[in-house]
Amino acid sequence: MKNTVKKWIASGNMPLLALIGCAKRLSDVCAGKYFSFIILIFLAFVFCHCSKNGELQRIPVVSHLYKIEDIPIEDFVSSVRKVQLETNDSILVSKIYKIFETTDFFIVMHLFRISVFDKEGRYLHDISHRGQGPHEFNAISSIFIKDNLFYLYDVSHREVSIFTLGGDFVRSFSIEKYYDFIFPLQNNDYVAFQTNISGKEKAKLIFFDESGGADTIFYNKEYEKAENVLFIFDMEGYVYNYDDRDYFKELYNDTLFAIQPNYTLVPRLTFDLGGYQPSLERKHTLTDVNYGWEDMAHLSIIGETNSYLFFNILNNLKTHTYYWDKHRKSLHNVRFVYPKSYGYEGSFVPKAISENKQNLISIEYDTIGDNNPTIIIATLKE
Repeated sequence: MKNTVKKWIASGNMPLLALIGCAKRLSDVCAGKYFSFIILIFLAFVFCHCSKNGELQRIPVVSHLYKIEDIPIEDFVSSVRKVQLETNDSILVSKIYKIFETTDFFIVMHLFRISVFDKEGRYLHDISHRGQGPHEFNAISSIFIKDNLFYLYDVSHREVSIFTLGGDFVRSFSIEKYYDFIFPLQNNDYVAFQTNISGKEKAKLIFFDESGGADTIFYNKEYEKAENVLFIFDMEGYVYNYDDRDYFKELYNDTLFAIQPNYTLVPRLTFDLGGYQPSLERKHTLTDVNYGWEDMAHLSIIGETNSYLFFNILNNLKTHTYYWDKHRKSLHNVRFVYPKSYGYEGSFVPKAISENKQNLISIEYDTIGDNNPTIIIATLKE
């Protein structure tokens, strides 16, 4: 009995019913005036043990905002590779807005185009085209890869179109109403995020499949919108998938939530930004693009691996790269320094993570010549 209890406790998996059973067995073997005292200590241990396991994890971001660690990029990753995207008259990439890395391709969203390059940077083709014709897009809000297919949400047409990574059209489905962003879920459903521009928006997250709506999570507050309020954040709500689970992070909320199969949100961890945490109240008073940002820090999640959660913090027009070491429970605000031989004066700032969760991806722009951007692929040590 004693050895079994020790084994359960050491594993951290001692169920409550087993603990109650232990208490009963203790009552059978303990007698006399010490029984009540022993049971009291035992129940106190149960309470502390369960509370510790159910504690919400807190990431102390604000205390690390000015504690930057310079780390040679090659000390953190197993390899770094540069891929120069092909430049010719038919493919000129001035700025990359979103990038994916799959097993065989780089898929790049740039000005009014979604272009596919091979792993050596050679241009292959575009996925869809801008226009009003069948399977064309006018205003892209969301793009994502799911089950080796490429999904494109056109807000103006209220339609999601699906293509192969080779650019062939597969199917499309219509959306009941306008939503700002759409994300895939692990169970083959989708979730839409509705930005609260007016301050009086009711629905925040709308869950649906390709035939219609399923469930909704609502905003719990209303706000008075100032005249000419700024609307510049394109990712006020973000959903990502990791390890067969879905997670949701809202810009104006310090909590990362796990999306449950019954479409409820359960807190997973909090990012402690202290007084730099942006709020919806502040957002609804911003009217000047040059004023009001100094005391706010905007957090965007890059991606998650077995060992790390990567995110960027934008504060005072400077981007800070953080990683949370999930095993050691330690936080790091890092500047990944390039070797001098790379020819880049700045640091490696990850913009995305590969579909297989093994590579961090950054982008370097040619500020002198007319070349397309260079993609930097850093393979993690895991």
